[in-house]
Amino acid sequence: QVRMALERDQKYEAAAAELGGILYLQNRFVELEDLLKALPRKSIEESSFLSNLEGHLLHWKGDHLQAAEAYRKAARLAPDQGLFSFHEGNEWIAAGKKAEAVEAWLEAARVFLSANEYDDLGETVALLREAANDDPRVPGIAGKYYYGTGSYDEAFGFLETAVKAETADSAVWYLYGMILSEREKTNEAIAAFRKALMLAPDYGLYHFRLAETLFF
Repeated sequence: QVRMALERDQKYEAAAAELGGILYLQNRFVELEDLLKALPRKSIEESSFLSNLEGHLLHWKGDHLQAAEAYRKAARLAPDQGLFSFHEGNEWIAAGKKAEAVEAWLEAARVFLSANEYDDLGETVALLREAANDDPRVPGIAGKYYYGTGSYDEAFGFLETAVKAETADSAVWYLYGMILSEREKTNEAIAAFRKALMLAPDYGLYHFRLAETLFF
């Protein structure tokens, strides 16, 4: 049915996407390449799904630079899909472009965190720690991951590292303050909440937590 739809109208993107997905899942990359070649370039350029499939095809062909660009395009078209940026990072690192890989993985981590996708986030954090453990942004995202999964002792170490590096991420200061508060280090917690507020003065939760800590 999908092939019939494509024979009637090669611009029928939904049919192309469905067939492309089937071919990818069955590892039929030669046929997937033929399918993508038959489509107008604009159809791929404007579809996150088809751009992602193109990334998979280029990965299979060993063209990591072009695969990274295809995944980047998919991520821009669908910024709420962290896997696109995750795959982009993998291709950049395979191409020897570590700086680009780190930026892509950090974006993937941001999306995974906002969606509470902690399995994917954990995998991304591991890659970031291996590739750029000295990047001051990495301990911040690692701290958020461990805090979100309830590993507060591990979270504290990473958050403290980010704080000592004077991170500009208000959430890092807030979570650091939360752990300090739980450990009854009230003055340090208050200082951390104040820093979070300085960085994000319009965020109501920070105001509430600081006021609550001061009250008690």
